[in-house]
Amino acid sequence: MIANCIYKNGAVTPVGDILEYAEEARENVSGSPLSSVSLGFIVKDVWGAAIHRARRGPRNQQQSVYFNLSLKTNEPARLNPSNEDVPVPLSQALANLSVPDEWKIIRDKPNCWSIVRVEKWELNSVRAATEIVVEQDLNEGSCFIRVKAHGCQKDLSNIPQFTTLPINGRVSLALDYVQNSSLCTGISLPEGESIQALVPHVTGSFKDLGNENMPKTTITFSAKCTIFAVSGADCNKGMQCRHLFLYSSPWDC
Repeated sequence: MIANCIYKNGAVTPVGDILEYAEEARENVSGSPLSSVSLGFIVKDVWGAAIHRARRGPRNQQQSVYFNLSLKTNEPARLNPSNEDVPVPLSQALANLSVPDEWKIIRDKPNCWSIVRVEKWELNSVRAATEIVVEQDLNEGSCFIRVKAHGCQKDLSNIPQFTTLPINGRVSLALDYVQNSSLCTGISLPEGESIQALVPHVTGSFKDLGNENMPKTTITFSAKCTIFAVSGADCNKGMQCRHLFLYSSPWDC
């Protein structure tokens, strides 16, 4: 979705056009086609209330459209490998990389860059940060991209969409993905409560640095947190931990 669509105020895009693009992007790749219902869930999770759906056209020829959503190009980013993606050093591949103001680029090694955003909250008096790590295999030139937060990480390199893009495009897509996704905020526990279980989790004192009037609270993250979550909820591992807390279930989270 993020590779082929973009928020654009005033734009009107038929749902059928997006589904057609999605089907073309599946060329030479196995998997189920994107349905209109699944598309609706994805749009809501990525753009929230900024994009809304309606029906437009003559009564007998109405079609569903998305307002404020536009297709980026006339050709979808396909999922089959591109012969034009020739391995180049990161310093060259990312020479023209532009990141939002709240993100900073850190070059630890020639083949490993980090793009870091400092968050407005802290856990156990340590300020939180979200990090996108870009690492390149010096022998093969292949690129691995991971997202790291609160001691957990998620690999983005296996997303089929990435294999069709140059490294610069993959990093930009990863940035867009993180910027437009809901991140797991952990499980908020009542005062004096804690999760008593032999499952991996991290519990600490949470402080909102953007709200001085908000008291510190206790939150818990699964040690297997997948970082990304449904808007307003935990990640799937956090949901299992929440179930564990509420119902004393022995589920592994």
